[in-house]
Amino acid sequence: MAVALILGGGEDAFTSSRDSRTGIVTALQKCWAPDYASALTSPALGCPDGITLPEWGTRKIAQDKAGRAAGYTVFVPYEGHPFPDDSGEFFEWEGSTTEDPVETHWNYEVLLANYNGREDSNGRGQWPKTLTDKSTGKSGRNKMHGVTSWPAPGAIWNHNWVTKTFPDSIVSTLGTITTTPPGNPPAMSGGRVWLLMRIRGRQRGNVWQMQTSYMLSGPNGYVPEMYQQV
Repeated sequence: MAVALILGGGEDAFTSSRDSRTGIVTALQKCWAPDYASALTSPALGCPDGITLPEWGTRKIAQDKAGRAAGYTVFVPYEGHPFPDDSGEFFEWEGSTTEDPVETHWNYEVLLANYNGREDSNGRGQWPKTLTDKSTGKSGRNKMHGVTSWPAPGAIWNHNWVTKTFPDSIVSTLGTITTTPPGNPPAMSGGRVWLLMRIRGRQRGNVWQMQTSYMLSGPNGYVPEMYQQV
C-alpha cells in the first residue's frame, strides 16, 4: 500500500514560475517517499498557502544514493492558473511571406504592358528574353523573363488568451474573414482583411491556453465567395 509523500527540505523544496502575460504558473515540489510504489502513486501534497494547482506533467523520481532502503526523492510538477476567472491575454504581430503566382500580383496588368508580356493559352504570363528600352532604343535582358511567381509579403496577427474550458464555438469561425480581429492591430488600407487561418489549444493544468492566428490579405481582400465574412 502506498504511503503519503513527505515534503522535502532545502532551497529547492518548492520552486515556481509565473507567466505575467497569461498568469499561468508552473511549479515543482520536492518530496520524499519510502518506496517506489509510493513515489509513483501517492497523491500530491499541493501548493503552499492554499493555492490550488493540479499536478500536471511527469514526476521525476530518484533513488537515494544510500539505496532503496533509504527511499526516493520525488519531484512533483504542478501547472495551471491559480485564479482561472482572472486570466490574461496578449497579442503578437509577425511577418510572413508566400510564393504566389505572378498572375495574382496586384500590378499584373502593368507588368504585362511595361515588359511586353502576354498570356499563353493557359492564361499564364510570359515575357520575352530581351526588351527594348523605348527611350534609348537599346535592347537588354528582360527582367520579367522566366518569372512565374513573386514573394508576397504579409502579416499574421496572433491572439493569445487563457480560458477554463475549450471554446467549442470558436471552431465554427475557422476560415472566416474579418476587418476587426481581437486586440488592436494596425489599421490596414487598400481593402485588406484578416482570415482566421489557425486555432491552437494546449491544456495547462486547470485551464486551456489558446491562440487564434489571423492572416492579412493582399490589396482588395480575399474572394468573397471563398470565405464567409463575420
